[in-house]
Amino acid sequence: MREKTMKKGHLLLTLLAFVCLMGLGTIHANAATVKAKVDVKKFYGIAEQVLQEINKERRSNGLQDLKMDATLTEAAMNIALQKQGGDASVSEPEIYNDRYIYKSVGILGNVDGYDEYEDNLWKETTKGKEPITKHVSKLGKFLYKDDDISSKIGIGIIATDNPTSIPRELNNGSRYNVSYCFLSNDSKHDTTNYNPYVNNGKTVRTQMDLYIDSSNTYLIVDANENCLTPKYAYDVIKKGEKRNAHPGIWENIPDTGAKRFLCKLSNNGASWNSSNPSIVSVDANGNITAKKNGIATVTVRVGSLQATKKYVVSDIISVDTDTLLSLPNWKSKSDIPKEYTGNCYAGGYALEVKNGRITWSKNMKTNKVTRPGKKKSVTKAKKVKGNYYKIISKSKKTVQYVKPVKKNIISVTIPSSIKLNGKRYKVTGIVANAFKNCKKLKKVTIGTNVNSIGKRTFYGCSKLRTIKVKTSKLTGSRVGKQAFKGLNKKAVIKVPKKQLKAYKRLFRAKGVGKKVTIKK
Repeated sequence: MREKTMKKGHLLLTLLAFVCLMGLGTIHANAATVKAKVDVKKFYGIAEQVLQEINKERRSNGLQDLKMDATLTEAAMNIALQKQGGDASVSEPEIYNDRYIYKSVGILGNVDGYDEYEDNLWKETTKGKEPITKHVSKLGKFLYKDDDISSKIGIGIIATDNPTSIPRELNNGSRYNVSYCFLSNDSKHDTTNYNPYVNNGKTVRTQMDLYIDSSNTYLIVDANENCLTPKYAYDVIKKGEKRNAHPGIWENIPDTGAKRFLCKLSNNGASWNSSNPSIVSVDANGNITAKKNGIATVTVRVGSLQATKKYVVSDIISVDTDTLLSLPNWKSKSDIPKEYTGNCYAGGYALEVKNGRITWSKNMKTNKVTRPGKKKSVTKAKKVKGNYYKIISKSKKTVQYVKPVKKNIISVTIPSSIKLNGKRYKVTGIVANAFKNCKKLKKVTIGTNVNSIGKRTFYGCSKLRTIKVKTSKLTGSRVGKQAFKGLNKKAVIKVPKKQLKAYKRLFRAKGVGKKVTIKK
């Protein structure tokens, strides 16, 4: 092996990178670490452009063109990959041995206006490509402009493929997302072992391993779009919408107690599931689909790490005017999921909801605000002489007949009034289904104050043959459907003389059969 020689200024970079790699042996043995995958890209096309710029500079100095060697290029790509990953493992750790004479590695962030928080580099637009090409070319031309000891070169340029607007933080916490490396040897125009690299300007997506200290990090569910509600209780997604999610790593900073985003992880090696796939489904690649209104929790696991996100599906995604965060918006109040708690919109109203129940409401057209109170307590029925009655109005002293105490009653009289708690109450109605399917009931008397009879009151009373109606206050709107359906075919109904004609029409309409006699 040749004795190693380096240009001034390169030694420190190489030693620092070498120290980083030496630390890899200990992190793998830590039981608290979790192995994950990170998506990266190798930019062969930019590397080829950089070589062209280097050779232009060399020609102006009367030097021979350098050639891009495939072996050196892959080694340079992997060195850049290690530099970018910090503690990440790559396929060829031996590339940092003494076989390469000239070696320079570095990292790029906000270079010449390149915005590290945007995804222009991935799209390889002018804004994304030119600043990187310019910066790396400048360094390459400096390294090789007057050096005539090498004919082969390898150039590695890689970047982490993280989402828009989130810092790309690998590099042991630094905020740089592009790493590069130059490799060359001391063969001096020896092309015997030259292995030409043919790529035609491609960009290649690949992955690297990242070893995460699980004791100091936590997992999140992130996506290409996140529409979080106030307090981040839910992520709102529109019915029919599709999103691509991925696991992300945040770390705690022990000294300050702060938290920061570390990096986006690949879905390779992650597992996904949904608590209710009929509402929100998710596949193995983190593709989320909102299928119908409701709430579902999406879970992702990477090794021993786990993260969940609660998605609420609505017809529209609206904005909370106070926080400028997102709120679900449904077409109707009845679409609000029973388990939803928080602010929302539905049916033209701004609402506050707790467990699906509206606690505050504002009409968006009229600005009228209502605060629904607790549900009115149901008045318990009172038992009086074998029958149950319910108070309708204490001020008017009225009650309704509810039902008999015993289902096998044979005869019953609905009185004009009853005495309850020492006070006299008028009996003004009979509730729905009061005598439904009382198969042994034969005789009924309806008092003079009854002005309403609920639906199916005497439904199915097949032995009921005698009904005496004393009240003259019944009308079509006050007698429910099928109130008298199913009476005995030989039944006789006696009604007030003046109401005979009207009651015949009324009772027939409410279920009285054609063979039943209605008389005065």
